[in-house]
Amino acid sequence: MKTLYQRAQEVAQEHYRKTRDYAFKSLSVSFRNVVLTNKLPEPSYEDTRPQSFYREEMIALMNLLHDEEIKNLKAQYEKEVQDDTEV
Repeated sequence: MKTLYQRAQEVAQEHYRKTRDYAFKSLSVSFRNVVLTNKLPEPSYEDTRPQSFYREEMIALMNLLHDEEIKNLKAQYEKEVQDDTEV
């Protein structure tokens, strides 16, 4: 199971993949990887932000994911309780 921080990083990276900045960097990385033997990694959202801003964004994303997870668990619990009372 992934940690909240890992999930926040994935969400940020997914949103970054939809930007023009990512498209241009990814294109240049792809061209370089055709020529180079040491392959370059995928452009990372983390590299586009100063460290302090990135940390703040990760904390905000983790809070959102945590709240969403609690909401889903609460809904699931209420559904299970409702199913138990109907039986």
